[in-house]
Amino acid sequence: VDMPRGYYADDGDDASAALWLQRLPDGSMLVVGRDRTGLNQLDETLAGAFAIASGAALLLALIGGLLLGRSYLRRVRVVGASAQRIMDGDLAARIPARAQGGDEFDLLARQLNAMLARIQSLMESMRQVSNDIAHDLRTPLTHLRQRMETAARATDAQALRAALAQGQHDIDQVLSTFSAMLSIARIEARERRAGFGVVDLSVLLSDLAADYAPVAEERGQRLATRIAAGIAVLGDRRLLQQLFANLIENAMTHSPVRTEIVLNLTSGGERYFLAVVADRGPGIPAAERTAVFKRFYRLDRSRATPGSGLGLALVQAIAELHGFHCAIEDNAPGTRVLLRGARAAP
Repeated sequence: VDMPRGYYADDGDDASAALWLQRLPDGSMLVVGRDRTGLNQLDETLAGAFAIASGAALLLALIGGLLLGRSYLRRVRVVGASAQRIMDGDLAARIPARAQGGDEFDLLARQLNAMLARIQSLMESMRQVSNDIAHDLRTPLTHLRQRMETAARATDAQALRAALAQGQHDIDQVLSTFSAMLSIARIEARERRAGFGVVDLSVLLSDLAADYAPVAEERGQRLATRIAAGIAVLGDRRLLQQLFANLIENAMTHSPVRTEIVLNLTSGGERYFLAVVADRGPGIPAAERTAVFKRFYRLDRSRATPGSGLGLALVQAIAELHGFHCAIEDNAPGTRVLLRGARAAP
């Protein structure tokens, strides 16, 4: 048989034998054959096992997918139910989640819960501010109405001018309240950070001390200062002036005569500064030292004192804008306000 060298004789994959032909140099033919029955059976066994394994794997994957999908859908429905409760007005509703660890759903639920807590806090603050505005503006507006009635009944020009002057004072009080509220809103919106620059805080406080020292003397008080030189911060000069002016005025308002008001500025190394405004007034109870930074919050004994209750709220807003930490301590007696922040790079 004249067959080409290396020819592989096979009747297909199902053949029971395979031949390999090789013509030798002497002209003879080398024939190598092998029985393929065992190989065919092995192929069939492997194919069957693969089919069974593939089917089992597919079935398990399908069952696992269904179970996992049902689990995820159940958790999604829980999230949807919580969202519906919130939309119905229950701002205290939260999405169930593990406190620590868990999977992506737990992480997402914790983040959503933190967001919901922030929204709830803002909504409660908004309601409280609305109530406080209505309460605090009612008094000056009631006074204004009384002034107008007095002016309408006035029989001479002097009484009319007095009633109008008092009415103007009441209007100025209302406008001052709204102006402070707008300032706080702008500061909290971070609109003023664009105007930040290096401010020499030592010079700023020295100038404020020079301005307020005569005012304190007229009130029978003394403004004592200890201001370290060369302390600069990154911020808005006008806002920083307003912050410390509010603290000084607040200390003067609540301090009796023949007492000392302290204004100190010290260095906490090259990176930080510490400013202190202290008085010898009645002080602030420990339980209320955080609350006094809220808008319109006033201590019971301060209700008769003129003011809107926005002074320390404005101080806190300016401090947070600049990244400063503001705290209140007992001055035994009196109040000590501490302001700590970063110094500007030299």
